[in-house]
Amino acid sequence: MVTCQVEEVLDLSHPCALARRHVSETLRTWDCAGIEEDAALLVSELVGNVIRHGDDTTRIRLLIRQLADRVRVEVTDRSDAAPRLRRATAEDVGGRGLVLVEAIALDWGWDPSPPGKRVWFEIAC
Repeated sequence: MVTCQVEEVLDLSHPCALARRHVSETLRTWDCAGIEEDAALLVSELVGNVIRHGDDTTRIRLLIRQLADRVRVEVTDRSDAAPRLRRATAEDVGGRGLVLVEAIALDWGWDPSPPGKRVWFEIAC
C-alpha cells in the first residue's frame, strides 16, 4: 500500500543533482532522513545510467513512493534497453552503478513502461 508519493519530471540540464535533491527533500519530509544518503546515491546511479545510455530526447520521470516499511524510487525513461548488471574490472572507468544499487537496496529491478522502461529500487525506511 502506498502511503505517499512524489512525482517529478527532471530538467535535463542537471538531472542527477535534481534527482538527489528531490529524493533527499522528500525523505526528510517523510521522517526517513536516516536513508537519505544511500537513496541519493542510488537515484544518482539510475539517472546517470539514463544520461549515459540515452539520447538528447530522453525524458526522465522520477517517482518516490512511501510504502509501509520502505521507500520505492522509480526512474522512467524512453529507452526500452534493459539495464545490465555487470562486474567492472579494475581498469574499467564505469560499470559499477547497478552493483552499488544491488548491494545497498533491499530490492531493485526494472519493468517495461512503454515507450521505455522503469528502473526502481526499494530501501528500508
